[in-house]
Amino acid sequence: ESSLRSAEEEARRLEIEALHKRLDTLELTRIRGDDEEVKTLLEKVLEEEKQKQQKKVVLEVKPLDSEMEAYYKELMYSPGRSGGEVLSQLKNLRFCVKDMLSLGPGKWLTDENINFYMGLLNKRAQRMIKEGSGPRCYFTNTFFYNKLYKGTHKYNYSGVKNWTKPVKIGVSTVECDKIIVPIHQQVHWCCAVVDISRQELTYFDSMAGADEMVLESLAKWIQDEFLHKAGKEVDASGWKRIYNPRGQTPQQENGYDCGVFAVKFAEYSGLDAQMDFSQDDMPLFRKQMVVQLAAVDLDVVA
Repeated sequence: ESSLRSAEEEARRLEIEALHKRLDTLELTRIRGDDEEVKTLLEKVLEEEKQKQQKKVVLEVKPLDSEMEAYYKELMYSPGRSGGEVLSQLKNLRFCVKDMLSLGPGKWLTDENINFYMGLLNKRAQRMIKEGSGPRCYFTNTFFYNKLYKGTHKYNYSGVKNWTKPVKIGVSTVECDKIIVPIHQQVHWCCAVVDISRQELTYFDSMAGADEMVLESLAKWIQDEFLHKAGKEVDASGWKRIYNPRGQTPQQENGYDCGVFAVKFAEYSGLDAQMDFSQDDMPLFRKQMVVQLAAVDLDVVA
């Protein structure tokens, strides 16, 4: 009986250890050893996650209609165009033929594609802020994190502090719910989200990577941003760090779709939407992006 009880206790201990790792919850690790408290907290965490999922928006992925399909073919297959030909423009952002062709099957997306898409997301986000609908968001460009840390491997707030002036970007970062940052990892695209309203920092990687320095740098940045822009001290050291949240980080199955996954992580995060897309949706998303960027309108495919 004693050995059976010991085996049960050991099994329970291992189960709790597994839950610690799976949930990556700091509070659980602090109270390790108290089974009842762990169970109570676990139930609370699971209930919060359940409620969070229930509140998420569900986006419908629709194929291009006949008009947009014809527009896509006209754009992609018109002969005689030079790579530098400008198809559309959004402020200082340009969508050229070479960028469009990189949205074809099996191609890597260019910085220009991603920056233009972030520009369209900001355009929609500002409209939503005026309407009072959805989370208040700002999407950085692809150079932001590189200037903040990646390029020199030294944290450098002064390098980006003027990039987010309200008069420049059309929104106040310290009044946003979320700041969403595309991350370029040499030959791979990811996405990070600074969720101010929930006090969370989340890292999305379609190949299940986890760069801790990204979230640590962004935690420092949001502290400095509040101090510089609002004269307010914010301590983000205790904000929850989440890497590839379970059930919310679709994974790629090839070596070239990471850019598409990254922009969709950004878009869905900005809408608080359920990330229920998959690798199977990537060919359609690429076609949608072609017509969206050419038309300078995200809703052209709605």
